Amino acid sequence: MLARFPASIFKEAQTRSKKLPLHSFLEKHSFFIPPRLDVLPAVSLAAMKLLAVQNRDEGKDHYDLYRLLSLQRFSKTADLAQARIYSHSLFDFTRFDERFLEKAAESVKRADVRVLASTDAYILKGSRPDWAALKKDLVRLIQTNLA
Repeated sequence: MLARFPASIFKEAQTRSKKLPLHSFLEKHSFFIPPRLDVLPAVSLAAMKLLAVQNRDEGKDHYDLYRLLSLQRFSKTADLAQARIYSHSLFDFTRFDERFLEKAAESVKRADVRVLASTDAYILKGSRPDWAALKKDLVRLIQTNLA
């Protein structure tokens, strides 16, 4: 199920994509099997992004966390358990405590919009957000979608 994003955050796409016909003999006759990729569960990704927004101001972390929290709700207990695991293995994060989510929201509020916008070069033009609106909505999502 895809979540609908507020129109104020994303600009309207200029072109529509279209499905192209298959050209490869292998694809037409189902001889090509796409590779299987193993990925972390969404709760682990959300925990890692919550840690990242507290440790650095990069648009990619804010954008990814916004997309994750927009698409689904997470259990605060499960997310905090995952964050505790990753705080020791991936980050030097000594400030982990019961105010973890509040600190993440405060970090998002303090993030400089110009620094976040430096990520725009890596985002398709039609999907580039209004960073000020994204920050405001991300704070709301941290407070509501991690129940």
